[in-house]
Amino acid sequence: MTEEGRHRETFRKAERLCGETTVGAFFAARNEGSGVESFVKYPLLVGFRVVEKRKAEEASCRMLISVGKKRFKRAVKRNRVKRLVREAYRKEKWRLEEEMSGSEGKTLQIAYSFVGKELPTQEDIDKSIRVSVERMLKSIEQKKRG
Repeated sequence: MTEEGRHRETFRKAERLCGETTVGAFFAARNEGSGVESFVKYPLLVGFRVVEKRKAEEASCRMLISVGKKRFKRAVKRNRVKRLVREAYRKEKWRLEEEMSGSEGKTLQIAYSFVGKELPTQEDIDKSIRVSVERMLKSIEQKKRG
């Protein structure tokens, strides 16, 4: 938290889930059904897992956004959807960071895949992200308890 009692609403490069090996391992685990939880909060398919940090300076939450060409042929529309998801996540991520701050040496990896058929509004994406964050928090708390 900053001095005014507000959270930093930024989305730095270190918070992006990127790299061929990291992303490949995430989706391989999802396809095997080991360690990755998935659910749909329309218009987003959400997958997440908690893993050990590879580096000490790695962010506590890392996120990936995927919008397929099958949904939108034009890159302008795909980029717009990514921008909407990034903005909504940026506003809500502080809740996940607070939860993960107690888990030293662990990082939360999240993948948002757009599955809608038409261009969403910011309100639709905000609601989906808010609900998905709440669901992830419940799941993480349950795993911590036992």
